[in-house]
Amino acid sequence: MSFLSEAITVARRSLAASGKAPKDAVERLKQCVRGKLATLADERNLRICDKTEGGMLRGPKRSRLKRENKGAGNLHLLCQEEYLHQSKLEVPYFRAVFNTNNHVLNIRRAASEQAVRLLGYEAPLMRKCRKVTKTGVSGREVACDLVGLEPGNRLLCIEGKVSARPDATDIVYGILESFAYGVCLQFVLEDGARRRQLREEVKVCLNEFHPGEPVSAGADLSAAYSPAAPAEYFREYVHPCRLSTEKARKRLDEAERLLNSLKTLRAPAWAGFLLLNAPCNEGEFATPRSHKTVDGVRCFEPFFKTDPLIASVADDPAALRAIL
Repeated sequence: MSFLSEAITVARRSLAASGKAPKDAVERLKQCVRGKLATLADERNLRICDKTEGGMLRGPKRSRLKRENKGAGNLHLLCQEEYLHQSKLEVPYFRAVFNTNNHVLNIRRAASEQAVRLLGYEAPLMRKCRKVTKTGVSGREVACDLVGLEPGNRLLCIEGKVSARPDATDIVYGILESFAYGVCLQFVLEDGARRRQLREEVKVCLNEFHPGEPVSAGADLSAAYSPAAPAEYFREYVHPCRLSTEKARKRLDEAERLLNSLKTLRAPAWAGFLLLNAPCNEGEFATPRSHKTVDGVRCFEPFFKTDPLIASVADDPAALRAIL
């Protein structure tokens, strides 16, 4: 079990215990993540921006070459065909989110809609410069599914889920995991030198995925976080089918208590649940536009049949019930 998985498990165990304050669980998780980052920073071993090899929003160059397909048009992510099975659909689903609409995710909140430019996928937010470290953390342990740039220069950590049943992918785990990723970015933003490096990393990502589009002038970077999933994932908690009614109710209650505590924090900011309108099933993926063989394995570019792809925002469990 990775250090982050263990820290999240401890936090949710505390949350589930009667009489335990969610604030205590949140604070322990935050300090655990910040402690690892502080050790890396003290060792001068926190890789934030590396224009050649990739920084904290981009994985190692060698890994990216295996995942990316640069054709005549935009760069698109690849996925092994073996992942087109219900038990493995999280990977192609969120790579399809990245591929869709030229790496722009349209987020709808009430009557307004905003375009979030996606900058990173499976972002290694604890990327090291050197392998040797006192933290004992692998560079692969902390990988945020998607990182986007909202209008106003707010960086949004998006943690994707597709299965509501397992504890390791349920709604409470998704909140805690996305929060941990937000804490990573917030740690970097609190130091002037590190903040400048992150801004450079954002510029590199914009140039790669959104050429010609600059970072907005006049606004400094800030951090926010959201768990994202297909709408039917969240519907399982409101109108349970595979989950028992009791378990669904309990998970929503835990989520509500947790959010009441998280919303008292100024940063990173809670940005709500993201309900994606593309269903998660094998038949939802469009006929592959391109195939590529990587290390002898056949891969494809995942895209959705659903068009346009929209993410609706629900701020809390009450809003989920109203939407669903």
